[in-house]
Amino acid sequence: MSTNSEHPLDFVPLRDFLLSLPQLANEHGEAACYQQLDAMLQNLAEERKRLGAKAEGASRASFDSLILPLVCQSNFGKHLHDKPRGYPGDYLTQEMIWFGRTGDAHQRYTGTTEIGRLISALTFDMDNCRANEQRVYMLRSLVRTCGPRLASIGCGSCIELWDVRSLRSDPLDIFLLDRDQGALERARACIGASANYSTSYHCDNILRFALRPSPQRIGERDLIYLFGLLDYFSAEHAVRVLVSLRRCLASGGLMVATNAHPRNPTRFWMEYAGDWWLNYKDEQTMLGIAGQVPGLDEVRLLTDDWGVYQYLHMKANS
Repeated sequence: MSTNSEHPLDFVPLRDFLLSLPQLANEHGEAACYQQLDAMLQNLAEERKRLGAKAEGASRASFDSLILPLVCQSNFGKHLHDKPRGYPGDYLTQEMIWFGRTGDAHQRYTGTTEIGRLISALTFDMDNCRANEQRVYMLRSLVRTCGPRLASIGCGSCIELWDVRSLRSDPLDIFLLDRDQGALERARACIGASANYSTSYHCDNILRFALRPSPQRIGERDLIYLFGLLDYFSAEHAVRVLVSLRRCLASGGLMVATNAHPRNPTRFWMEYAGDWWLNYKDEQTMLGIAGQVPGLDEVRLLTDDWGVYQYLHMKANS
């Protein structure tokens, strides 16, 4: 197959499928609908690889004309496309995924039409949303097992800490940083207050904060994590952020950073339906980033069960 075709993608079959969703779900069930939708999207993603720049632009225009009006009947799809907080992947996006995966039917089926409600539900079943749910559980495991001084950089609303009292009974010192004051206010409301832990909330531009001469003002930390953050930075900026934050790690402390993998199986739907673009980095790039962070005893790179996120574990010298 040619790698520079100027024939745009054909979205008519996908449009017809989405228009028929209510009937198909009623006749065959949502699981069968998801399998059919996933197969169609994977085929489109493969066909996309052959497109030249002109055909890519024409394909985006065709998608916006034929498919986007249907996607925007989904509350989740419309939120992704409209970006009311000014950027993709905001804390509301993460909460919609969390509740769409773990909440009740009211939170799974959100939309202005039956088609929209089913698009929401099927999107929450996609690998990226599954990986986002798993990411919360992984964070909770880190919080439970690492030392008591925690820092989340680009924290959002901290879903992983909403039940912090059930994770740890010892006193905790928590530092949270995000550029979105609304995310911090939501985190404050959901985490609450307790004599067992101290939580400080800081609103700042994350890149500028990390690159200032004295990020040590966050104090020594046993655990620093950056989830859903490096995906928006170049490899060069990721190195500078991690090198700077390394100075805040206590002896033997752990820093964990995630980045989406280029083979993210939901990438096509994220970019076309959600206008959600990430700075993807492969394994070699991630390990190369860690290789420039000084004073590490151990580096591990893990990938989640769906091939969406890589987890870079960096343990400081003891």
